Amino acid sequence: VAQVSITLGKREVSVSGPAVRQALHPIGQEVLRSAMFELHQSVSEGRITRLVADGHGAGHGVGFCQWGAVGRARAGQSAIAMLTAYFPGTQISRAY
Repeated sequence: VAQVSITLGKREVSVSGPAVRQALHPIGQEVLRSAMFELHQSVSEGRITRLVADGHGAGHGVGFCQWGAVGRARAGQSAIAMLTAYFPGTQISRAY
């Protein structure tokens, strides 16, 4: 999630970048563990009664999981295979 916009009456509040993780943190935690999440809402009588951030991942929100890479390496995956798995559409080329 790169940005969350919330409409409060006629006013819209936007939270972007890393601040999203701080604004939507779980109760008792300082920060949401990842920016990879979906928002689910419960509505009653036209009003949101519950908002849940269903997260995936536990990291800095950039996209490359170090522990996942360790597991992939131990399974015999090459560095190129790992990079293209974590960053789809990326083309790997020699720069020198």
